[in-house]
Order: sequence, then C-alpha cells, then structure tokens
Amino acid sequence: MAIERKSMIYCADMAKIRLSEEEMDRMTEECDKVLEYLSQIFLAETDEAEHFSQSVPSSLLAEDSEKESLSIEEVLSNAPEHYQRFFKVPKIL
Repeated sequence: MAIERKSMIYCADMAKIRLSEEEMDRMTEECDKVLEYLSQIFLAETDEAEHFSQSVPSSLLAEDSEKESLSIEEVLSNAPEHYQRFFKVPKIL
C-alpha cells in the first residue's frame, strides 16, 4: 500500500506544515514504511491470543475516594489570566 504524494501534500497542508520537495519525498517514503509495517501487524494471527479488557491490573489502581475540591476562586488565583469562571489561553490558530 503506497501513499500518494497528493495525500502527503494534503496532510502537510492540514497540519500547517511547510515541507521542501526533499522533505516531502522523505516523508512519503517514511509513511510508506509505516503503512507497510501496519499492514503486517493487521495480518498477524490473533485467534489464539488471550483477550483482556484492562492493560493495568486492578490491584495497581488507586481506590476512588471523595475529597473536598478547591473553590473556583482558589483555582483561578493560580491562572495568569482568566475571564469570569474560565481560564483564558492564547489563541492557537
């Protein structure tokens, strides 16, 4: 399964990444290798594998307990900026 160059251009555009022609060629090759590896994983026989629903044994998890929460004023007092009851953060895009 080979990734098309136009797909890489689309992905770079969506991620707002500018790539040179050389970088675009290298990224296309690397993505091809990743897709090839994933296709091998999908073909792996898993019929005999043991199924589990939890990756961490429940004995290692902390018991849930109820505690008193901080007030909104206490939480916002640590924020560099806030608006009403919300953290104010810089715009990303």
